[in-house]
Amino acid sequence: PARTSLCPRPASRPSMRIDRRSNLSQKEFLPEYVLNNRPVILTYAAAQWPALKKWTPQFFKAFYGDRKVPVFERKRAVSVKESVFLRDYIDEITSANFSNRAKYLFSLKIPKVFPELLSDLQPRPIYWDPNWLDSKYLLPGMPNFKLRNITGLEMNMGGAGSPFPFLHYDDLWTQTFITQVHGRKEWVLYEPDQLPTCTPATKPKISPRSPRKKI
Repeated sequence: PARTSLCPRPASRPSMRIDRRSNLSQKEFLPEYVLNNRPVILTYAAAQWPALKKWTPQFFKAFYGDRKVPVFERKRAVSVKESVFLRDYIDEITSANFSNRAKYLFSLKIPKVFPELLSDLQPRPIYWDPNWLDSKYLLPGMPNFKLRNITGLEMNMGGAGSPFPFLHYDDLWTQTFITQVHGRKEWVLYEPDQLPTCTPATKPKISPRSPRKKI
């Protein structure tokens, strides 16, 4: 979890309460949250996933410890990438603390790296569909555009105090579903009208109408 905000909220702006909803129907989810750019915590949406009991740091160390994975850390305002064995990275994140932060692993493509584990992420939550990024009409004539490679399931890992290595927004304002499989993660969300203050550009390049993340 990252505890330091990179773009502090003005003192006069109260924190927005994020809804927790259980058994939310897709008909409710789309108009209440997606179309209104509102984040929501969907409790028990993945309660039947085998991954919730199976995917522990010890599991990945025991069965995939010899796999090399890319990890990142922030050094002097620059994101540094390193390739390490997963067993060594598991040791790093399980012993990390806020004084000795571990590197961060993100966007590891599960269908490519762990295809045999895809069945652990079933049944598929109803909120994931329809996925317009799967459309053949998206970005026609650009088969190598990077969004073509990020529409599947991805894995992130980190230890205590491990922040995402850089402040960012997702291309084309894509909606994001984050499913917490193991441990805890702290999120800091900013309202769309605050996005211009979150970029170092002299003239904001981020639309204030961009959608919030969905958790």
